[in-house]
Order: sequence, then structure tokens, then C-alpha cells
Amino acid sequence: MKSMSNLMKYLIVAVTATVISMICILLGVVISGFALLGIAGLAVAVVALSFYIIFLTAFIANKYGKKKPSPCGVFAIVDIILMLGTGIYAVYDIMTDVGWFAGLFGTLLLIYVLPCMLLLLIIDGIVALIIWRKKRKQEFT
Repeated sequence: MKSMSNLMKYLIVAVTATVISMICILLGVVISGFALLGIAGLAVAVVALSFYIIFLTAFIANKYGKKKPSPCGVFAIVDIILMLGTGIYAVYDIMTDVGWFAGLFGTLLLIYVLPCMLLLLIIDGIVALIIWRKKRKQEFT
């Protein structure tokens, strides 16, 4: 990020998305007939969480002297954070749920979602390596 104003744009979008999601979810709860409003609120909440993670990653990179963090690095950090959260929740779901479908959601997360996230992280690493080699090759020529 070139300046703090760019970071503030991410923060403003994240806060706005949080407010919109809270309004949608609260209206969905108050007016129980509108389940679609609650679903829209959750979708906006996911967008808000993404912008918070991007803001935090760019802020930390800016704080430690890197003026323009690489997109591959930001994606890798965000992917690792989401993988940790998903893995922790999946294990929690498996260990604590009771009933007919006890731990089913956590099992599905571990079987299908985490391998896809890991694949994305591996692809990101390959792309970052290709970009790094191209930059290095251009420096020596």
C-alpha cells in the first residue's frame, strides 16, 4: 500500500459491510418471514470479514516497512488464516455435536473444504515462485 489512505478505504468498506450485515441479520430475525434477508446479511458479513483480513494484512505489511505487499503474499496469509479457522471449527464440531448428524458438518469441512483451500495455497505458492523467478531473471539481464 502506498499510503494510509488506501488502507483506510479497505477499513471503510469493511465497517460499512459490517453495519449492512448487522442490519440485514437483525431485520431477518425481527421479521422472521424474510429468511432471504438473513442469508443476504450473512453473505455481506463474509465480505466484511474478507476486507478486515485484507486490511489487517496490508496494515501489518505497511507497518513493518513494506510499502506494497505482494498480492500472492496477502492471499497466502488470508488463506492460512481461513484454513486455521476452518480446521479449528471442524474439529470443534466433530468433538461437541450430539444428535443424528453429530459432527457431519465438521467432517464435510475436513474432507472437502480444507483440501480445496490447501490446493489454492499450493497454486498460490507456484504462481509466487514463477513471478519471483521472472523478476530475478529480469534483474540479471
